[in-house]
Amino acid sequence: MVVSFIESEFTTKLEYEQWIAGGADSASAPAKAAAPAKAAASAPATPASTHPLCTVTDAADVPAEFAALAKTWPLWDSKTHPQKPKNSGKFLFDYSGSYHSERVLIMSGAATLKPTDGSAAIQIKAGDQVIFWSGFKCNWHVTARMTKHYSYYTADGQPEGDDYEEEEEEPEPVKAAPKKRAKAPAKGSAKKAKK
Repeated sequence: MVVSFIESEFTTKLEYEQWIAGGADSASAPAKAAAPAKAAASAPATPASTHPLCTVTDAADVPAEFAALAKTWPLWDSKTHPQKPKNSGKFLFDYSGSYHSERVLIMSGAATLKPTDGSAAIQIKAGDQVIFWSGFKCNWHVTARMTKHYSYYTADGQPEGDDYEEEEEEPEPVKAAPKKRAKAPAKGSAKKAKK
């Protein structure tokens, strides 16, 4: 049986790739325990693992250690994120920054992510752990106001430096305000000033 990265116990793609590059075959990669049949029956119609660049762990399966760590990260709020059209909950996001992955813990809300490569839509909700791998690009539709803790990680699985800033679409350049013209002196004022 071949074990994919998503089905493995590895926390980063780099670990998995190094495992394979080291001469091990994917069948010998440590695999996650199989979910009980009852849990599989209640799984969403579109499992999150359908996209190799977006890994979703259901809220019930999020490790306590991850949740505790994530709560120390910055908090993002969908209400303050630019949306097109305004207040629609819709926006395009391209996870192609200098980071290897963005790790997220959804604190509230829900969203549908539609990958731009035509893959099946992915549902995320409060409590879920999500890893967006570099190269993932999707259209977000926030269906219930969302807050999430997030952090960026390097290829070796280490958090990015504190000075890292989120890369987003280039803002439109700010146009300089037109210069105000000086008012012309009132007629006769020049004569009055000379007197």
